[in-house]
Amino acid sequence: MRKVRSINFIYNAIFIIILIGCKGKSARVVIHNDIKHFTKFLQENDSIVFKNMHELKGLLPKQMHIIDSTLIIFNFTRNRKGYTFYNYSLNDNKLSKGYLAYGRGPNEVIGPFTSRVKDGKLWMHDITRKKIMSIEVDKALNDSILSFNNFSIQNYHYKIDIADSLHYLSVGDKFSLSKIQLIDLASQKTIKEYGKFTLLDEAPIDAVKDGYQSFILSKPSGNKVVLPYRYEDVVEIYDLKSDTSIAIQGPDRIVLDFKPTKLKSGNVYMVEKDTRRTYGAPVVTDKYIYLPYSGHRRGNRSEEERFKWNNENVIHVFDWEGNPIKKLVLDRYITSIAVSKDDKTLYSFDAETGYLIKANLDLRTNKNK
Repeated sequence: MRKVRSINFIYNAIFIIILIGCKGKSARVVIHNDIKHFTKFLQENDSIVFKNMHELKGLLPKQMHIIDSTLIIFNFTRNRKGYTFYNYSLNDNKLSKGYLAYGRGPNEVIGPFTSRVKDGKLWMHDITRKKIMSIEVDKALNDSILSFNNFSIQNYHYKIDIADSLHYLSVGDKFSLSKIQLIDLASQKTIKEYGKFTLLDEAPIDAVKDGYQSFILSKPSGNKVVLPYRYEDVVEIYDLKSDTSIAIQGPDRIVLDFKPTKLKSGNVYMVEKDTRRTYGAPVVTDKYIYLPYSGHRRGNRSEEERFKWNNENVIHVFDWEGNPIKKLVLDRYITSIAVSKDDKTLYSFDAETGYLIKANLDLRTNKNK
């Protein structure tokens, strides 16, 4: 046993040496040339108290989508077993059987990374197998035999959003300094690009895209998208019709110490112990942008530090004009959220107990200014 442990230790040490690679000096990257900074939200902070709904044994919701009286749960499992999606009935308080299995088969997934509901379809991006899959929402909700449509994609994309049934939006393309690509789903041709990073020091593009990762989500009624960043508390809002953008940062004004690292596989940003994680998986309605927020440093990877790094107990709320509306202080740490169309109910997942939870929201539009 000791010999096996010694061999494993040697292999792990070699792996770590290879992984560390050659770390460069700090490089300055400008996300946006006119960031508006703020120190407080327009409304007073709200303390959010959740109520337990249902224990989701063995599941880890990465995202949740509300369709009428059903929550579609986008599930993540580290052991790559089980199913990607489950449906939870808000009326009957029942969880469906899972669908879209983990695996290497034609109707299975390995690395499900992003899911969306758009134009009556449920979409999923498998980052490992480089494909986008879709199915009609009605079929997904009816627990019938499910067969997804498959679309192969060419380049690496960190996060995607569905523009319409023929196009998708992407962030994280490591071959372009542009932030957003509009891509034709069938031909994989880039139709248009939006926004660019400004490099004040020489830095490889792939490392820049790795260090300045963001999510991307479209406004349900169209024309606008939001990019919340993972390691700086910057939020960008793009008007795709006018090709203009605004950027907001605060209240912590976290700035990434960006040091590109060269590996055999390419250039990356290696998260350090002082790196602070900012925004988690966002949710949007036509009125508001809801951004789960961590703010914690990675630290030395103790159990408590890993937990706080991976989960959030605060949500920042913005409107689509970039106004910081409210800070929601949660009574527990969560992993994902969903918000009703009327912005009155918040659903989430308790990272400690494994319960699906909900709470009431109070966002008063007349106090936004």
